[in-house]
Amino acid sequence: MINAMKSIIMTLVLLFASCILNAQAGSFSRFHDSLLFDGADDVFDTAPEKSCWKVKHIWGTVKGTKDTLVKYEYACGFKKKEGAEFVTRQIRGSLKEEMVLYEDDLIELEEGAIIQMELTDVRHHLILTATGIDNLKVPSCDKNNFKWEIKKGKYFWESTDWNLQYIETPSAKYINLGTQYSLETGDKEDILKVYEGSVEIIPKKYDTDIAQEITKLQLEYQNGKITMEELTARVKELTPQVKKESEYVSKKHIVEAGFQVTVTDGRIGEVLPIPPDDEKWWEK
Repeated sequence: MINAMKSIIMTLVLLFASCILNAQAGSFSRFHDSLLFDGADDVFDTAPEKSCWKVKHIWGTVKGTKDTLVKYEYACGFKKKEGAEFVTRQIRGSLKEEMVLYEDDLIELEEGAIIQMELTDVRHHLILTATGIDNLKVPSCDKNNFKWEIKKGKYFWESTDWNLQYIETPSAKYINLGTQYSLETGDKEDILKVYEGSVEIIPKKYDTDIAQEITKLQLEYQNGKITMEELTARVKELTPQVKKESEYVSKKHIVEAGFQVTVTDGRIGEVLPIPPDDEKWWEK
């Protein structure tokens, strides 16, 4: 009987000690939590890493991962009013100005919304404004290897001292040479407008007709449909076009301030002056 009582007492002591230790350590596993945020969809137990970006301005509704206070109520017999505390947690919700964004976070924009992001490091000037997209991934913070594949939409970059390696679309790569430029990109067409500085364009596609023709000739030769002489003669006919395409892709294509160009399927169009009535949507 005495041993049984001792066992019960020791069990109660261990349970009580466990509650105290969990409370002091901030363990969430034994807590009931309630968010001080209406309409939160997700709460994250493990905090992600903050990025080098923060929200500068927002027009409309833009959602992402943000910090919020969470109210915890201890179990183990404590009264709620005595066991409550507030802890910073991450949730999905509407973003506001000055909020620091999280690495690789998916930013969601409602129709017509605009988000403007800037670097948290005030020593460097880099601003990105985006609209016309359902969502975007927070760009990399690696200054020496800044590569970002963007979705179709409208973007405006403003940078004076941040050497971006490149921005990539299905049609081309755009190297920022310390500048202000807008980029409107779709499935097969980009419209680049440079307002300050300059932008280098690197097309991503060769002439697909020539490539397909050469591949077809090689297959016909392998299948015995044409002779080596016929293959050689046809390739010789195509050589000037292949050389022209190679030179086109390898040469530098620079667009200077005050000009715009349309890139369609990797083909750079005529460089034209930006019209006087150009709509600067990022200056709402």
